[in-house]
Amino acid sequence: MNVNYLIHVHALLQWIEDHLSEELTIELLSQKSGYSSSYLQKIFKDITGDSLSKYVRGRRMFKAGVFLCFTRANIGYISEVLKFNSISAFSRSFKNTFGVSPQDFRRKGVLNVSNTIAKAEVFKIPCEIKTISMIDNASIRLYGQYFNYSVDAIDFDKPHFNQRKRFRKKFFQHLGYTPEHYYATSQYSPSWRSEREIDIKYFVGLAEQPDGIAGLENAEFCLHSNKIACFYAEGMFVNPFYIALSASMKSMSELFTGWNCNWDLECFLTHNRFTEYRYIIPVS
Repeated sequence: MNVNYLIHVHALLQWIEDHLSEELTIELLSQKSGYSSSYLQKIFKDITGDSLSKYVRGRRMFKAGVFLCFTRANIGYISEVLKFNSISAFSRSFKNTFGVSPQDFRRKGVLNVSNTIAKAEVFKIPCEIKTISMIDNASIRLYGQYFNYSVDAIDFDKPHFNQRKRFRKKFFQHLGYTPEHYYATSQYSPSWRSEREIDIKYFVGLAEQPDGIAGLENAEFCLHSNKIACFYAEGMFVNPFYIALSASMKSMSELFTGWNCNWDLECFLTHNRFTEYRYIIPVS
């Protein structure tokens, strides 16, 4: 495959991600890419395996799934944000994608969207992800600090790296050192400030109470679920977002399951710039 085609299609994928809540026609995408409509559709399918229209529809369905699982937005609002002509057109497309109505998807609360992950992000996964275990009904007690922030549902699957890096830095400053082994967990809930925002409670902590450090919160995370998947990766990477994304994809494709959406847990073990990383999520 021509390298220039790969570069152009990847740039187009990223542009699509930033404009999913706008009207996206084949003509507009062709103009953006610099290729004719027919030629663009050919090279796009050769590289991604999807037609342009199917890919855009799939990405909008992913965003719809996020809205339904994590926000208070009603179906009419979601269909309008994602540029469907009517609620019935949105509901029909949604059921064709996931096999259930938007209402049933929201009631179930399981984000099973393996076929609608952004391919622009798949290109960035830095290392192999291994499924190392399936856990039932475990618990872990951590000592650390809570931080809170919100994201727009449209941006949910974009990296939250800058916010989380800032919070981890504050925690390490509070400790007075940077630990080699630490944990981070996120809990997701609908925001009451906006129907399109998701509130995230982010916790950074240690598995043991450090001596002489005041002001740490004691948090016990009971990992009670019918099933919990633990994924492992190692390497010299800075941003674990793409690894977490890959792990979520594995859980939804290889394990024929979905993410239960309430929380996730990360474990970091660093040696200089080398990191061992574990990502744990509830699945069903």
